Amino acid sequence: MKEILKVKTLKKYYGNKKGNIVKAIDDISFSINKGEFVGIMGSSGSGKTTLLNIIATIDNPDSGNVFFNNVDILQLSEKELAFFRGEKIGYVFQDYNLINTLTVFENISLSLIMLNRSVLDIKELIEETAQKFGIFDLLDKYPYEISGGQRQRCACARAIIKEPTIVLADEPTGALDTISSKELMDTLGGMNTKLNSTILLVTHDAITASYCQKVLFLKDGKIFNTILKGDKSKKDFYIEILDVLSILGDEFNDMR
Repeated sequence: MKEILKVKTLKKYYGNKKGNIVKAIDDISFSINKGEFVGIMGSSGSGKTTLLNIIATIDNPDSGNVFFNNVDILQLSEKELAFFRGEKIGYVFQDYNLINTLTVFENISLSLIMLNRSVLDIKELIEETAQKFGIFDLLDKYPYEISGGQRQRCACARAIIKEPTIVLADEPTGALDTISSKELMDTLGGMNTKLNSTILLVTHDAITASYCQKVLFLKDGKIFNTILKGDKSKKDFYIEILDVLSILGDEFNDMR
């Protein structure tokens, strides 16, 4: 399989004038192949959001490398980074990040307008993508007129429509109820299996993580454990995830 993302000896420290240093990311290395669906789990402060932000080029590490298709994005110029963000990364935010004054169609179109696609191409691509995500009938509505699950599917459509190298999702089910969460994860799972989308997802929820093929567990800025789904059922993988979380500590036990 083709390696898309490679994180190598990544470090990110935070400190103050008194010399108190927090190791948010402490020498992390891993890789993701094309078409993989990978989850990152860990308690609050474990470094998972910091790691995702560095991969998304929202934050910078103190040392290490992040390779996309063998190109170290940490060495790119600002112009090259802007192109990389626009072309190669799709981002699904926990709070949808949709603009309420724009219709669903217009929100999804933003990704393509920034890439200077023609009006005809934009219309055809949005309608095709909306059909896949079950939101075709919502294209003329505004975000405040639809449910949370529908808004998150719109956010997924916006992320995937430009065919990015990787989709990054930061706690995408965090603001959703149980039914909407299942609908969203079925959507992301379909993106992975039907469209061969490569997805890296941060979550604290074991049910959400059970949709992944591989889960990395972070603790104190380090990779504590990695488990693979393989041929296991989603239920069996869910139980295995809970077993690892129980080792990580009481914070996750309380969440369950």
